[in-house]
Amino acid sequence: MRAGRSILATGVLALALAACGGASDDATPAAAPAPAPAAAPAPAAVPADAPAPTSTAEPTPPAADAARTDTPAIDAAPAPADTATPPTASKAEMPTGPAPREGTDYTLIEPAQPFSNTPGKVEIAEVFSYTCIHCARLDPLVPAWKATLPANIEFVYLPMSNGSMEQIARAFHAAQALGAFDSTHAAMFKAVAEDRRLKTGSAEEVAGLYADLGVDEEQMLATMKSFGINAIIARSQKAIVRWAVEATPTLVVAGKYRVVVTQDRGHQGMLNAARWLAMRELAQGGTNAAP
Repeated sequence: MRAGRSILATGVLALALAACGGASDDATPAAAPAPAPAAAPAPAAVPADAPAPTSTAEPTPPAADAARTDTPAIDAAPAPADTATPPTASKAEMPTGPAPREGTDYTLIEPAQPFSNTPGKVEIAEVFSYTCIHCARLDPLVPAWKATLPANIEFVYLPMSNGSMEQIARAFHAAQALGAFDSTHAAMFKAVAEDRRLKTGSAEEVAGLYADLGVDEEQMLATMKSFGINAIIARSQKAIVRWAVEATPTLVVAGKYRVVVTQDRGHQGMLNAARWLAMRELAQGGTNAAP
């Protein structure tokens, strides 16, 4: 019986790691420097036998949790607050720097549809996974890059939420709702992508990882199963399918440009391409920019 559990745990972790793709970059993981590879690997596609991300059915909670009555009501998982408000870009301000290459740096998504669709904003959504080492290497570059974005470009994190990824995605949104994003985000990359502590992907195991980072385990489990998190998971599963995201990390700009890592420009080039496309959307009065 113990051997059966070991095989199952290995299979779940391997499936979760399969979502991770993208060319290697020279960015250094937060935990320890990594030697530069001789040749950057091509993006790894999600395997054909991975669980389909289209299902929005909620998992049946364990008997102990089914009787819980203290689940907090959450309307939505708020994005982490920025410490400073950047200036608002003029719609006439065209982007600068090298233009991204259609078919190489990005592909078009038709029809376009952003995830949050906030009025007056152009959205950049990062589709990522805590199991992805390339996402872990991208993450240290994001804060400085975000500081260059004007206030009318909205950056959101969107974890992969299909199949075996659902519980860790629920925990991410629950951590945002509980105000624990800043204290757990980088640490979860280390625990999962670097130290590979995620074995089964169960709600209880994921909540335990957050408990090690100071988040109340019972409150985390209750929030993961709340109405607000159910809603955001259903929306995220549909968005990721609609955008045809096949590997992580992927940046989706205005719901219409799917931006990926390339071997010649790396992670920083992907961020620059997303900013360039978002600035052009603003300059042209893009999808959900203010009229």
